[in-house]
Amino acid sequence: MASQEDLDAVRHFYDEVAHGNFWVGKEVFDSAIEWKWASSLGALTGDRTYRGFSEVEAATKDWLQSWEWFRIELDELIDAGEKVVALTHQLGRPRGGASDVSALAADVWTMRDGKAIAFRGFDDRDEALQAAGVSSPP
Repeated sequence: MASQEDLDAVRHFYDEVAHGNFWVGKEVFDSAIEWKWASSLGALTGDRTYRGFSEVEAATKDWLQSWEWFRIELDELIDAGEKVVALTHQLGRPRGGASDVSALAADVWTMRDGKAIAFRGFDDRDEALQAAGVSSPP
């Protein structure tokens, strides 16, 4: 079971990101975090794992340049033991785009003592739940 400290840290991350603070990671990430964005973002982020806060920060800066605006809203947190699954709704407008985009997604966080040691984004919520060892809801 995830600790309340771990759940609170993940919730704090999404609360801050929803208000435009993409740099909240300094508070939530372990300095050696391993970060991998969802495969749908591969064209923007590259299909690789970023290691350490400085790599994640640099990749996030590059990624944000692709958007006129972007927001992530937390729908639900699921305690998956040593992992926390965040079901999210992502909204934004690509830079130069004529319309907004919206997608449901999920993130799997591996937490230790209130710090994120690993993050993996998923385009498919069921795939994220399976990766975290949680049965999909009926």
